Amino acid sequence: RPGIRFSDECYVTTNEHGSKYVWVSPEEAVESQTMDQGPPQLLIWGMIGINCKHLVVITKKGNVDSKTYRESILRPSLKKLKENTGLFQQDNARAHCKQGPFFARNRIKTLSSVAPWPARSCDLSPIEQMWELVKRDVSKKGPLGLEELAKFIKQSWDAISMDTVNKLVEGFWNRCKLCVKSQGS
Repeated sequence: RPGIRFSDECYVTTNEHGSKYVWVSPEEAVESQTMDQGPPQLLIWGMIGINCKHLVVITKKGNVDSKTYRESILRPSLKKLKENTGLFQQDNARAHCKQGPFFARNRIKTLSSVAPWPARSCDLSPIEQMWELVKRDVSKKGPLGLEELAKFIKQSWDAISMDTVNKLVEGFWNRCKLCVKSQGS
């Protein structure tokens, strides 16, 4: 079995459930206007494998395009990407699919170069279980803003033992067998 490093992005929010602010000028006697504001959130990217755990907190607002993915995630993570042999897994997000030349230049073998990663198959990737552990722990701490949120995310990630990471990654093969046995259901 080849070693695989699993990666993905995830949004983590504070415990706030959003607020509604009403803006009315003193001379207005009409209905107020409402503006929704959601809870503060951060986008994070992580990679796990056997004896491998790496986290990037993304400070850029909005979705991750292919340039942001390459420059803000892959380049700063290049040493970690290269230090572990085996295959690098990423999902079929558009920003990920455009990184073939980057991986070829840096001699990083991807799982998609061996076999296509099935779309919408997050239940196969152990990184999703890592996100659940991080989110549960961050939620218990109740961050009040972006700075606390980033701090608690890093603390939660760091607190997950390498033994736990290794067990999650090793469980991938059993999940694959079950998926094949159930014919993809």
